[in-house]
Amino acid sequence: MLLLIADLEDQFRDEIPKAEQAYLLDDLFDIKLGMIEDRYHPYTSEGSEKVGFLSISSFEDVDGKDAQEDETDEQQFNQIDEVKVKRSLEKKKEKKVTQDPKKRAVPLSYISENRLLQRNDYLISMRGFPTGFSLYNTKLINSGQYRLVASNHFVQLRPRTPEDVHVPYLHLLLDLLVQHHLLPSFKVKLEELKASGSTGYGVINPFSVRELRQMKLHLPKDKHIQKDIHDKYSERFKHYLKQVVFFKEYQNTMFKNLNIIS
Repeated sequence: MLLLIADLEDQFRDEIPKAEQAYLLDDLFDIKLGMIEDRYHPYTSEGSEKVGFLSISSFEDVDGKDAQEDETDEQQFNQIDEVKVKRSLEKKKEKKVTQDPKKRAVPLSYISENRLLQRNDYLISMRGFPTGFSLYNTKLINSGQYRLVASNHFVQLRPRTPEDVHVPYLHLLLDLLVQHHLLPSFKVKLEELKASGSTGYGVINPFSVRELRQMKLHLPKDKHIQKDIHDKYSERFKHYLKQVVFFKEYQNTMFKNLNIIS
């Protein structure tokens, strides 16, 4: 097994060239916290189309183990649940803000147009286990049917110069950052919290925006190389999903043929 892993590492090292330069996330992205819904009118201006706030629960729960044969690509992931969005937009509840009588009431603001989510945006959850969401292939964003903003469940990253990079590649790097750095760091914090006798991880922030801005990504300057790496990754990802579907069907057949439950 160790020899196999070593062989694979050599093969993949040739396939994925080393990045030429490190960039601060703050240089690559405009990074903002999501918006607190109770502080805003759900409109960009008076009489405009209503704006929906995305929360963690707005995304469909899709996992590789549930992949279908006709959906073996990245587009099935990070999809927004349209039913939940419609339900949110159809609410006719008036905002009721409880004010401390000692404090001056703060009027609600309208949402700035530049906060509306775009396909180049990437969201990272700030509630519980950190999860990344690329909006590049998200149908509800790309169709233009809905006007949506990120709630304060997320940090929103928008490429500063999308014309200079292959955006799906940039989002892939963020996926890897979340999976291989933010998530393990959060698990360490969670273990420390458990060791101290505390329960629940709702009190832990996986990271701060300040910390995120100072993190670095290494990437090749050439946009064509970025695209080539992403394309190779996508092909391997499709292959992986097909194998998951194959193995799941293998298990189902074994279950039926062996009459495990009579």
